[in-house]
Amino acid sequence: MREPAFWQQPGGGLPGRMLEPLARLHGGLRKLHAGWMLERMPCAGLPVILVGGLRVGGSGKTPFARLLRRILQERGAMPHVLIRGYGGRLRGVHGTGRAGAGVGGADTDTRMFGDEAVLHALDGPVWVGADRVLAAARAKAEGASHAILDDGMQGYRLRPDLTFLVIDGGNPLGNGRLLPAGPLRENPRAAAARADALVIIATGALPSFWPVSKPVFRFTRRLLCPIDLRGAPLDILTGIADPARFRRDLEGLGACIERHVACPDHHHFRESELHSLHQQARGRAIVTTRKDWLRLDARWRELIVPVDLELVAERPGALERWIGDRMDFAGSG
Repeated sequence: MREPAFWQQPGGGLPGRMLEPLARLHGGLRKLHAGWMLERMPCAGLPVILVGGLRVGGSGKTPFARLLRRILQERGAMPHVLIRGYGGRLRGVHGTGRAGAGVGGADTDTRMFGDEAVLHALDGPVWVGADRVLAAARAKAEGASHAILDDGMQGYRLRPDLTFLVIDGGNPLGNGRLLPAGPLRENPRAAAARADALVIIATGALPSFWPVSKPVFRFTRRLLCPIDLRGAPLDILTGIADPARFRRDLEGLGACIERHVACPDHHHFRESELHSLHQQARGRAIVTTRKDWLRLDARWRELIVPVDLELVAERPGALERWIGDRMDFAGSG
């Protein structure tokens, strides 16, 4: 989906004010649901790290979840990722990113499993499905030392051992209203009360809802591209939640954007769209995010350049030490 423009407008404008009664109803129901579920969340039988957000759309949860997996892997752990698989067609719970499993990397059909699941499968085992309890049980049976929940802040399906709240420092709250008047899934203070640490991606002030007694980890985004972008005229293809941010990041590297085709998040590009883009590029390079690139057929993967995203810590090693003080990397905690 594309975010309505008023979600970013201060106060939400007239649409935001008109939808405020529904937002209050949503917030009240969300609070009741949370109160009921928080007392009944089952334990997974292995350490669970939850990576969640406040708002609809991209805030950096998946890149941070991938970073957490690498941190644990470097210390000898065997973490598995649990994810719903938005944009995929499968029902039930399916193991991924391992021998004999459905998802094995860049050649996997994202229409079946969802693009984020396939992206995670590049790094290791993933379990796709809405039933997080079953997914965790299967992960444990397959030797997982830890379970990393990508986007589980409002799910209340598993009791986490560590919870990270991830926000985009440049635009953490949009217009500050709850759905549908704004992009927020829940009250920020309620989420902050459940979280153990805040992760801020990109520059931004410490939000007022965050308790000063809890830790904050800051990261910047670094784009990794196989071609030199400085001064290069190029076209962009995106199907992500915040295409403008990707464009700004490319321009920050010196790229000259001639054309930007922005489709809705998780969009599966049609052959006609790709053919038109290629024709109009007239030899210019076409770049896209790695997540978008995974949704392309093999032919178009040869013609369109993927850009990877890396998170760079403001305080190198701080996150690793903090996790290590609270969780056994070998998975016995």
